Amino acid sequence: MRNGDASLALRWALPLLLASLVSGCALFAPQVGEGQRTSIDQAAQPGMTLSTARANLEASGFSCRSRGGSYFDASGEEHRVDENFVSCDGAQSEGFSFACSRRAHVVLVPNGDRVARVVVDTAPACTDLSPAVGRRAQQP
Repeated sequence: MRNGDASLALRWALPLLLASLVSGCALFAPQVGEGQRTSIDQAAQPGMTLSTARANLEASGFSCRSRGGSYFDASGEEHRVDENFVSCDGAQSEGFSFACSRRAHVVLVPNGDRVARVVVDTAPACTDLSPAVGRRAQQP
């Protein structure tokens, strides 16, 4: 193999390898820890006003926003919501691979101005380590 061929092969193999490692993050995302689950359960309970539950979660470090459309539960099933719901992401916690950590994700499903359902899951937070393949460098 010529030196140029090896360089070309490495240029394509490395991004593919890194992409496959980073995309595997979702497969290894652990569940929310017992202590954090207890804290979430105390902060947001069915029957509570949405504003109180959201404020409680934000006070414990979650970043929340109102969304419309649909959300996915812990089993991966999609649920459509006619009203806006509240989606909250916790701070990143310990890493479970060289490129990924996890964060708690909480969805507050409304019934009017009250919480009807609290959905708790984890979401991977992965760093994109793949090089900019096929993109031109930005000129200052």
